[in-house]
Amino acid sequence: MLPRGISRGNEIARTQKKNLSLSGNEVAERMKLIVDNRTHWKTSDVRQFIMRALRFERPELFAKQCSDYTLRCDVEYHDAADDPSCSGQTHIEVGSMWFKLPRETVDKVDLAIVCFHEAAHSRGLDHDSMTGDPRYDRVGNWRELYAWANDLPLEKRKPRMKRRSGTDIAGGIPHSGRTGRA
Repeated sequence: MLPRGISRGNEIARTQKKNLSLSGNEVAERMKLIVDNRTHWKTSDVRQFIMRALRFERPELFAKQCSDYTLRCDVEYHDAADDPSCSGQTHIEVGSMWFKLPRETVDKVDLAIVCFHEAAHSRGLDHDSMTGDPRYDRVGNWRELYAWANDLPLEKRKPRMKRRSGTDIAGGIPHSGRTGRA
């Protein structure tokens, strides 16, 4: 029973706002999330967006009984190098999601809505039930609804140092090829 003066709609909106403000790191993971990131964006940063969406849309995955559930998320670049938007795809039957991100600049608010849209697919919603809803469709006040995403980090990974062949890493000393055995 709701307190006097609070409608069901207000209670739902308050709960959604509270849940949307949870960070992906505030929840102990129960399910296993595998993120195969083939971009230069930090995997831990991308994971936060995905986890926040899953925590809100699929809370049952964080229950103890779901400890054996594995969800695979592939993250890659858009095929069109000049596409500034994020996109995604979900396949419930195989427990996987794909996210495509731009190479140069990612609109964090756009990434957030795509993560929530795909998480909603993973719980069985189709486009007919999402069309026109700013939680899942780029309509109405969707930018305001996901404005919290601008506060999340999304940084580029530092480039990996390449090992030079034929030299000792410690000092650039040519390696003799010997194993140290007599």
